[in-house]
Amino acid sequence: MALALADYLHGRPFTSPSQSPLLDHVMPAFNLLPRRAREWAYSIGGMTEGIDARRARHFDMERVAEWLVGLYPERPYPAVFVGSSNGALTHLAAALGVPWLPQTFLCPIRAPFSDPDDAQRGFEQGRPIVDALLAADSRIAVHHMQDPNQDRLMLRSMSYFRLKYRALPLGYREFLLRNLPTRRNDLRRRLFAFVAGHAHERTIGVPVRRDGRRDRGRIPAWRRARARVSGPLRPRANALAAARAERRVA
Repeated sequence: MALALADYLHGRPFTSPSQSPLLDHVMPAFNLLPRRAREWAYSIGGMTEGIDARRARHFDMERVAEWLVGLYPERPYPAVFVGSSNGALTHLAAALGVPWLPQTFLCPIRAPFSDPDDAQRGFEQGRPIVDALLAADSRIAVHHMQDPNQDRLMLRSMSYFRLKYRALPLGYREFLLRNLPTRRNDLRRRLFAFVAGHAHERTIGVPVRRDGRRDRGRIPAWRRARARVSGPLRPRANALAAARAERRVA
């Protein structure tokens, strides 16, 4: 979305979401494969986008920020959006002719032969990666996601980590100071009140019923057994279970 918005602000067409014309031409051919072969190709293709777990300790939020602001043309803007990924917001930014600076980034880590339904094991194996990311930069929050509903095929070969800025990186600050038409002192006072979240959170996806709709009131027995949580997540899981039980009674 950032690349598409940047191309629009430069007056260039955006024709390749994958950023690979070769991949754009090859992907339709995969739809002709049998289902199992398509799923295998999808999982393997996703794993190639992930990084090795050993590289997590070298994460550099400033380089990411510098790359992002470098996408946009340098000129005065009446406003700049800063926040999480949002398709509607991207369209609004394009309509207003202003940039959007993402707060959240997906960081996939290769984890072949993983079980999408074993959330507890996934979180345990991901803890060293979380520690490495937080050691690389304490200004980020790490959200480890385990969603066997929407990410089942990808979770067979990699783990999902979303990294969120808890403070504006230097590249964002300098871009805003250069391109927002306001007095520098006013901008400095208002700019850096950035919302900070918890440094580490874990998220489990919502199960679905056989008809494809999300089931927020009941978790199948097989998934309850495989996705059982413990430790810091136990109080929150118990609270959610109690709230669901109260809703069913009501």
